[in-house]
Amino acid sequence: MGIKDKRPKKVIKLTKKDAEEKYEPQPSEYETRLGAAFIFLLSFVIYYMTMFPGLPMGDSGEFIATGIDFGVAHPPGYPMFTTLTYLIMNNLPFGTLAWRVNLLSVFFGALFNLTMYYAVSRIGKNCAVGLLTAGWVGFSRLFWMWSIQGEIFSLNNLLCAFIMIRAFYFEQATSEKSLQEARLSALICGLSLSNQHTSVLFIFPFALRVAYRIIIIEGHSLKTAVFVALHGIAGMLWYLQLPLSHFFFSPRVTWGDFSSFQKFFKHMLRLEYGSSFKLVARDTKGTFFSNFVAFVKDSSSELSILPWILNVALFYIVINTCTSPIFRRTVTSIMLMMGCYFAVFCSLANIDNIDEGLDRGVLERFWMQPSIGLMIL
Repeated sequence: MGIKDKRPKKVIKLTKKDAEEKYEPQPSEYETRLGAAFIFLLSFVIYYMTMFPGLPMGDSGEFIATGIDFGVAHPPGYPMFTTLTYLIMNNLPFGTLAWRVNLLSVFFGALFNLTMYYAVSRIGKNCAVGLLTAGWVGFSRLFWMWSIQGEIFSLNNLLCAFIMIRAFYFEQATSEKSLQEARLSALICGLSLSNQHTSVLFIFPFALRVAYRIIIIEGHSLKTAVFVALHGIAGMLWYLQLPLSHFFFSPRVTWGDFSSFQKFFKHMLRLEYGSSFKLVARDTKGTFFSNFVAFVKDSSSELSILPWILNVALFYIVINTCTSPIFRRTVTSIMLMMGCYFAVFCSLANIDNIDEGLDRGVLERFWMQPSIGLMIL
């Protein structure tokens, strides 16, 4: 009869002392909240004063037309934004329909600037730098333009900034709180996927990091990891809006047929375009090099070359001299998110004439997402 080994499995635990080791104290709560209130109110007032008074350009008209009757927008349907536009258009008692949806984007844009401020203040431990960064990003041409019209991009910016700040809190968490942080992070990732598919390029490396820590380092079971992943699926329940619209509403404007699972997933996965990262429904190809060079040029023009210089310097510091494990892991996580975005998006985005006006306008909207990481770091 064999003897069972009852010795406990060796698990590496991150204690509160380890989490705080060599990590400077954060700014006071009063100072942080004062800065947060200032940047939010300033952003909201300026965005509101410069907001489109009526129907904006791009896909805004479609989102307004589908939102009023709970219809479905073009693939993947953007159910989260559509539902929110439906609620605000049917419950806000003043302003035109277009004005109400534009106001929603103004609100998300102001929240994004607040989140940028909060992320930089927490990671960099300096509220003044947080204010400078939030204003620098929020009032740059691209971020400003897409925060004052009824589009999905200000909400996408907000959710992607949430993902990056969750990476910081996950790395800072002790072993006792890591699962709680992982579940919250998974939920936010699911919400982000309900708005814009490009967020998966941030989510994928972050999810690998979370899985590595909770399974390999801390020794949790696969069942526990699956339970964490279910929180991400819960965040994607917004996609139920597609069949709900089809079976229970009669929208005047809608896109797609959801009478079967096959048709539902075809729309949700953007198969009409070929993939989630094809920007136009035509058989054209871009190249990684041309798209990446376009991003470097555009971001340098929009935000200056300074963020690139600082990111290169930060990479050197993290590799060679950084002594804070939390800061090093946070920076590494954010850099991996940006690297994944560049590697996949720049390779698959099928804009072949990036210097042509309309195609350039389609492409440059997607440079905001990696610019978030560029500016946080």
